Amino acid sequence: MCRPPNLADMLSLVLLCLLTQAAAADSLEGVRQETSEARPTVPSKSHRHNHCDDDESDFLSELLGPPLLFAFTSPWWLPASAIGDEYKYDADFLAYPYQFDREGYLSIGLDNPPDFDGAGLWFSSEYGTDFGGLHRAGQRLRIDTSTRFGLDAEFNSWFEDVSGGTDTLFTGDANLVYRFAQSEQVQWHSGLGLNWLGEDHQSEFGFNFTYGVTMTPAKPYVFETTFDIGTLGSASLFHVHSSAGLIWKQLEVFTGYDYLRIGHQDLHGPVFGCRLWF
Repeated sequence: MCRPPNLADMLSLVLLCLLTQAAAADSLEGVRQETSEARPTVPSKSHRHNHCDDDESDFLSELLGPPLLFAFTSPWWLPASAIGDEYKYDADFLAYPYQFDREGYLSIGLDNPPDFDGAGLWFSSEYGTDFGGLHRAGQRLRIDTSTRFGLDAEFNSWFEDVSGGTDTLFTGDANLVYRFAQSEQVQWHSGLGLNWLGEDHQSEFGFNFTYGVTMTPAKPYVFETTFDIGTLGSASLFHVHSSAGLIWKQLEVFTGYDYLRIGHQDLHGPVFGCRLWF
C-alpha cells in the first residue's frame, strides 16, 4: 500500500531538482546550450557550437578508436602473436598428429619428406545424450590446406523419446574457414557459413560465424574446441563443442561436451566418439 508523500519527501524532491539543474548549468556545454538558445539567430554562435561538437567527436574518435579496434581484433592477432606465427612460411600436414615422432600436426618451414601433404583432413563421428531421453548422432568433416583456407561442416541427427514414439530432427552447418594462427602444435580457425535445420515438412537456414582451436601439445593427446554464433530461421544460435582425445596412428578416441542453444531451447550433454585423420 502506497503512503502519501509527506513534507520531508517533497522538500527532498525539490532539493534534488535544484541540485540537478545547478549541476547541468555548471558546465561549459550548459553555457553553450544557454547562449545558443538565447540567440538562435546569430550565425557565429551556431557555427561555433557545431565546430566544437565536431572537435569533440573527432577527439573521442581518436582517443577511443584505437583501443576499441585493438580489443575487437584481439581474438585474431593475439593467438598469432602468442604462438609466434609471422605468416612467413607455408605449412605441410602430417597424415596424423605425431607421425614420424614429430611434434604436433604441422611441419612449418622445414625440408619435409615427399610423403608430406599440402592438405589435411579429419572425419569424426560421435554420440551425445542428456540422459533424459534426448540423443544425438553427429558427424563432422574438417579440411585444411597449405593456403590456410579450408572447410568445416557437420551433420547432426537428433532423437527424443516422446509419448507415442520418437521425435526426429536434423541440424548442421557448413563454413569456409581460415587458419589465422598456426604452429606445429596449435591451429586456430575462424570463418563464415550457414546453419540449417531440416525435417519432413520444414527447412530453416541461417548465418553462422565459427571460431575454434585444435591443439596437439604432446603425444598422444588431442584437444579441440569450437564456438558457433549465428541464426537459424528467426531464432538465435549459440554452439560450443569441446573434446579431449587420445590418438594412436590415424585413430583418435575422444570425449567431451556439446552445448547448443537455439532461441530459448538448450540441447546439451556429454559426447563420446572417434576421429580418423588423413
